[in-house]
Amino acid sequence: MLIFSCMNVQLAQLIPPAIIVILTFGLVYSIRYTLRFAWQKRGITPERIDQRVRWVQLGLYTWLLLLAALSVRGWIGGDTDLPLRLLWIMVPPLAVVLWLLIDPRFVPTLKAIPESWIIYAQTFRFLLDLFLYLGYQSGFVPMQMTFLWLNFDFTVGLTAPLAGYVFFSKRRYHRFEGILWNAFGTALLLHNFMIAFISYPGPQQVFLRWPDSSFLADFPYSWIVGFLIPLALGLHALSLKQLLNAPRGQRRTFNLHRSRQPGD
Repeated sequence: MLIFSCMNVQLAQLIPPAIIVILTFGLVYSIRYTLRFAWQKRGITPERIDQRVRWVQLGLYTWLLLLAALSVRGWIGGDTDLPLRLLWIMVPPLAVVLWLLIDPRFVPTLKAIPESWIIYAQTFRFLLDLFLYLGYQSGFVPMQMTFLWLNFDFTVGLTAPLAGYVFFSKRRYHRFEGILWNAFGTALLLHNFMIAFISYPGPQQVFLRWPDSSFLADFPYSWIVGFLIPLALGLHALSLKQLLNAPRGQRRTFNLHRSRQPGD
């Protein structure tokens, strides 16, 4: 019985990091698949698509490996005065998001991606909240970062499939509702990051209780700050750009009767 009990404890400790690893590589594959779809839709030759996908894949894996190396060497959590390094690892991915938003060369690719896909992708945040809950049960994630207290981000992950379907499927195009949903999701994302930041050891720490959020500096949890959070913010930003730049003729009003869509 003791052997089985130890095995259960070890398994419970392996599940949280396994969720982050599987989630991260699953999202990398999703990015590759989505870009390949968009470039095929634009009529780009298969050779150029393969070349671009390889470069995107190389960039993503290089960044993830760099984050892993910095975590293992203790560099991210090495700033004891102020957790600036935890913020620094967000700068490169957020810079890429900003570049995609302002670069006119990316506009045709963004238009080729279905609006619902970008919203569906936010479903991963439910799995991220599941990880936080399991981490709390394992004793290394503070309660305020879970849905048991101050984290309401699971609502975005739960509503993402429904929002993508109701807003943008079956010839629907509900621009205003999509904008509101993205604004709501962005606010929750920033709120939850702030909770994690003021739970991190340093002079800015408000929640002076154990456990704190210092696990974010460890591998593979540094991928949350250096990849998953910037990705969620980038998805909201790109979705908003899609919707705000949508031509007027593409907008439709809400109609519960699928067989009676406006314009039929």
